[in-house]
Amino acid sequence: MADPKTSILQSLPFAGVLGSSLMIAWATEVTSFFLSRGLAFAILALIQVLPEFAVEAVITWQAAHDPTGEGIHLVTANFTGANRLLVGLFLPIVFFFYAHHARKLGHRVSEVTLPYTASLEVMGLLVPTLYSFSFAFRGSISLGDTVVLTMMYGAYLWMAYRLPAGDEDPEQLPAVPRYVMRQRARIRVLLTFGLFVVGGTVLFLSVEPFYENTLALAVAIGIPAYFLFQWIAPLLSEFPELITVSYWGRTGRAELGLTNVISSKINQWTLLIAMIPIVFAVATMDNGGTIRALPLDDAQQVEIILTAAQGLFAASCLLTLRFCRWQAWALLVLWAVQAADPLIDPYLTWLPSPFPDSLASGRLVREWFTIVYLVLAAGVIWAQREHLAALTAIRQVWAQHIRPGRQG
Repeated sequence: MADPKTSILQSLPFAGVLGSSLMIAWATEVTSFFLSRGLAFAILALIQVLPEFAVEAVITWQAAHDPTGEGIHLVTANFTGANRLLVGLFLPIVFFFYAHHARKLGHRVSEVTLPYTASLEVMGLLVPTLYSFSFAFRGSISLGDTVVLTMMYGAYLWMAYRLPAGDEDPEQLPAVPRYVMRQRARIRVLLTFGLFVVGGTVLFLSVEPFYENTLALAVAIGIPAYFLFQWIAPLLSEFPELITVSYWGRTGRAELGLTNVISSKINQWTLLIAMIPIVFAVATMDNGGTIRALPLDDAQQVEIILTAAQGLFAASCLLTLRFCRWQAWALLVLWAVQAADPLIDPYLTWLPSPFPDSLASGRLVREWFTIVYLVLAAGVIWAQREHLAALTAIRQVWAQHIRPGRQG
């Protein structure tokens, strides 16, 4: 029988991650009333994805010192898995929690509507997603990509800073942020700062033991290394986002949950990937070599194209500034089936490979689902071509908030 004291100690990291994630979410809600909401969520996303940055940096460093070259596959496995997890699981979770909340109130919802300022996040997702296809076409991720992706994120952050603060009724907030908002200005600032500091500190102290405990359990069960680094490790490092997006969905504020997911996706699809060539270049120099780009073989190119295609489908759905029930189900089902492709592929050997040069045996589901995502993205854009509200709204955001008075 397990020692009760040991069980309690092992559960503390989970409680720490849960509690700290909620504290940071509350602080973000309060901050969004005084700073730009877009900037508040960009800061939230950056805090939340720091564990994923740490994991990716370690994997990249070890890959550069791996003489077999197999470690490089784990680099792409981790960041593609993390990005597909955000889009394929977390976006649908927001909608389903929101729909459940509405049902409890006697309503049925079929979509979530985003404010016009969310067009910045949507375009912030679309642009790096389109750029990411170039990694696969060039067969590498280089320091040049670091510069471009960092500039993209910097531009997004600058524009987010220019957006207006939230204008909701503070009395509609949950108990903790509502209590903070009722305080005098100085007390409110201190409480908000305290939530950020305490939440961030507890998260920093809790994530590593939580990650290591769960990862050790996965290894003990015998989960394959590639699956471990593509799905289990990202799920653990993304756990803070899972807590906050679930919180906003189940409290009826799905637009905040969607903004949280999109901001995290932008962060990972720009800064996270931008970090990889830097770590790889420094590690190869440390290993007695010369600075070089991270090479991508055919199998890794398929992974990146699949991840980019999934992101493109999600961005095409959000271009209408609505997120519908069928889109949530499509993203979830496609992600779930694709995640299980090692079990499915042995039964699909009769299918031709859509990528003739692919060296990735056992990846037929990934290859075919890439085509499915691209077809769905094209279909959504064509069907909604007269209702792509984000394209109009981003011009409005630019004219009213980013460069007022310089429209033309």
